[in-house]
Amino acid sequence: MPETTDEFYNVLKAFKEQDPNGNGKADEIPMAGSIGGSNTNVDGFLLNAFIINSPYNNAISMMVSNGKVDTAFNKPEWKEGLAYLHNLYAEGLIAPESFTQDTSQLKKLGENPDIALVGVVPATSLGNFTNIAGKGTRWLEYTAVPPLKGPQGLQQTPYNPYDVARSGNYVITSVSKHPDVAFRWADAMYNEEITMRKGYGRPDQEWRWAKPGEIGINGKPAKWFTTFDVGNLQNISWATTGPHYRTSDLRDLRALTPPSNEITLFNETKNKYEPYKQNTATIVPPLYFTSEQLGELNDLSKTINDYLKEMTARFITGDVNLDKEWNTYLQKLKGMNIDRYLQIYQDAYNAKLNKK
Repeated sequence: MPETTDEFYNVLKAFKEQDPNGNGKADEIPMAGSIGGSNTNVDGFLLNAFIINSPYNNAISMMVSNGKVDTAFNKPEWKEGLAYLHNLYAEGLIAPESFTQDTSQLKKLGENPDIALVGVVPATSLGNFTNIAGKGTRWLEYTAVPPLKGPQGLQQTPYNPYDVARSGNYVITSVSKHPDVAFRWADAMYNEEITMRKGYGRPDQEWRWAKPGEIGINGKPAKWFTTFDVGNLQNISWATTGPHYRTSDLRDLRALTPPSNEITLFNETKNKYEPYKQNTATIVPPLYFTSEQLGELNDLSKTINDYLKEMTARFITGDVNLDKEWNTYLQKLKGMNIDRYLQIYQDAYNAKLNKK
């Protein structure tokens, strides 16, 4: 298991050159990703060994440094990370289709019949590139890579401490005739059993409380059990719609029998990623913008983020020379008014601090 970016490079080389699937053919794909998936882009995980590359809170690749909101994708460390990725691509260690294929195509690679082809896949879950349900067992051949230590010693996991509560699940309008009743109704949704009824269905039909001896995802005595898949078309539950009381314990105390993707996610996260979670002082918190700020920010965000995605792919593939065109890239970001983009975030951040 690689622990550094150099060791990761050596692993990919071994996948390419040493016939790990044992069929006597040079058919292995060292690393493959996709666009539009759940963190399946090839740069997402690896750039964190050089500088923060967080996907959270719509503050893409942003951070707080000494009270200032800043962005990572115009820093020398970002360039160093892109150079590393370009070297992987130039040596045939990243599949070219990673920049054009969708997740369904990625899963076809991951589930290649008869024999495994792909060595490494960036993804939130094994289900992003293999079949974790039914008769498929390919996913059992993979294990998570821990945060890699970069050339400057950086080793980190992007972290979102603000995901405990999400906005927009329930709204009481100004024309409500009985806002107090509407509020009490929403408040009742945070009852644990009502959450279970709302999320899964009827007690002792779609779910039940756990029996003695049943073990939860986290290895402790389980609290509840279900075989009901809320992802299927059904008319029994609301799934995750609306307010609900979904604590970590409630999820982690679900009775499951190994092997299970949920158990794998829990153990890999706790053992490999949580010890390296990002310093909360560097995280851009959820911010609230005025309507004027939001209108301006939406235009700037789309222009900047579209350009960022385009140039990240072009730098990695070598379609644009990183050393020769880096300054041009920075100048174009300036021309796209990235300074104003950051100032809007800074103003909102300052306003949040002043309200505390």
